[in-house]
Amino acid sequence: MFRPGPILVIGGASVDRVRAADAPRVTPGGAALFTALAARRAGADARLFGYRPDPLPDLFSEVSSIVPWV
Repeated sequence: MFRPGPILVIGGASVDRVRAADAPRVTPGGAALFTALAARRAGADARLFGYRPDPLPDLFSEVSSIVPWV
C-alpha cells in the first residue's frame, strides 16, 4: 500500500468572511491551511509552517488539533 512521506506546507492561515445562506460567516481559510488539511486527510504526516498567532484564536482550535502548526 502506498504511504505518503512527511509533508511540510509553508504558508499561513487566514480568516475568511463568506456569505452562506444569506448570512455572513467567519471561517478558517488559506491555501496552505487547506493543503495541509487535505494532506492529513489523505494519510500524510503533514505539518503547517507559518505565522501562528499567540494566543491562538478559538477559530483555529479545531484546525490546530488536526494539523501540527509550527
